[in-house]
Amino acid sequence: MVIPFYSYMSAFFQKNFRTSPDKNKKISCKDLHFLTTYILVVLLGYKRGAIAGGMGLALFDVTHNYVLDAPYYFFEVFVVGGLATLVIQLLNYRAKPQSFKLILIILAAIIAKFVTTTLHNFIMSLIRGLTLQPAIVATLSALVPTIVNCVTTMIVVLIIYPILNGRLRNQLFSALN
Repeated sequence: MVIPFYSYMSAFFQKNFRTSPDKNKKISCKDLHFLTTYILVVLLGYKRGAIAGGMGLALFDVTHNYVLDAPYYFFEVFVVGGLATLVIQLLNYRAKPQSFKLILIILAAIIAKFVTTTLHNFIMSLIRGLTLQPAIVATLSALVPTIVNCVTTMIVVLIIYPILNGRLRNQLFSALN
């Protein structure tokens, strides 16, 4: 229950910092939940991490009038987490953790996040009533914050993941002994 709460709190901070009263305009830290979910998936594994991240984000969305966003973010957690898990297995990261492999795993997750966010922005533009050409322009205008979020996430994960991974392993080993 602590882990979904952690994801819920990160979503709370992500959704409550806005540049304007418009619910659709958020500052560039709008993808703070991506960072949280990525770390949960890599630390806890795909099933537990994705479920914990998805539950936390869905809980926040439902309790803060973002009900229409809840299914998308829950789905996105599983897509991004699934790709990260696939790359972890392909690179045999658990057996031989290396910084280069971690960078490749993060890049794969960021690419998945970039694609899902871009598709989400495009589909939401169409749902809001824009025709094809304005929807494409609106989607392209949202690419810069998405890229900034992806780069920031990569830097933060490279710093935070090794620390959290070491602490989690120490706690598990001390609990077993």
